[in-house]
Amino acid sequence: MGIKEQVTSDYIFDVCKKVGRDRFEALAHEVFNKLPEELKPFINTNEFIEDKTIHTIHKPNRNAPCSCGSGKKYKKCCGLS
Repeated sequence: MGIKEQVTSDYIFDVCKKVGRDRFEALAHEVFNKLPEELKPFINTNEFIEDKTIHTIHKPNRNAPCSCGSGKKYKKCCGLS
């Protein structure tokens, strides 16, 4: 993906956050339906409508090996903070 495409994608996702998911989905379909027929095969509205929420990973058990690869227990390594 080029820089212009990434900036456009970032802008579209920002608009989605601001107007809300349901309203954004309705707007995306409305705009898509107004496009000329020859452009429609190149546009994938689902790419922007999909839920791209990032879920956090649970903190490891204190006695588990540290995920940084040091070989120490998590509580003696990255879990100190």
